[in-house]
Amino acid sequence: MDKIKPAMISKIRTYLKKIEIPYLRVHNDNILLLRSAGSHHYLLVQFYSMPEGWFSERRHFDIKISRPSDYNKAVDAIDKYLKGL
Repeated sequence: MDKIKPAMISKIRTYLKKIEIPYLRVHNDNILLLRSAGSHHYLLVQFYSMPEGWFSERRHFDIKISRPSDYNKAVDAIDKYLKGL
């Protein structure tokens, strides 16, 4: 695991609390926004691989996935998702 990732993930969780968006930590600190926007039910901000079959088990939900490489890209992806883009 990259040394910057835990700090970046913590900053993203702080950002989500600030804008009052509920989220859930899933499988090694991936962040699942518990808010539907546009045609999607959830946004998964993915930093680590998910267990095999995780997505197929949730086939009834439309989950958008973002794999940001830094904090700013994560915030941009979250903001775009919340605007329904």
